Amino acid sequence: MSAALTVPMLAGCAVHVTKAQADSVDAFYECRFEGRIAANIELERVEADGGVLLRSMDSAAGIREALACWEEKMRARGYRDFERIG
Repeated sequence: MSAALTVPMLAGCAVHVTKAQADSVDAFYECRFEGRIAANIELERVEADGGVLLRSMDSAAGIREALACWEEKMRARGYRDFERIG
């Protein structure tokens, strides 16, 4: 009986992921798989428009390279406008 009650409650809590978010996550992990994103760089947040917030675990080393790879992959998917902060 509890399983029947759980399904509707979980369905109500479902998170909507936009195509831009999915593409952005895919781009990040493609770069990671290719060895172009250092192990100290984490994908902290992905905005609805596909924008990312990256975090470095110990230093800023590798952030610029990670963003360059991510932008390359996103451009290949048809995204063009990227705003850099900082």
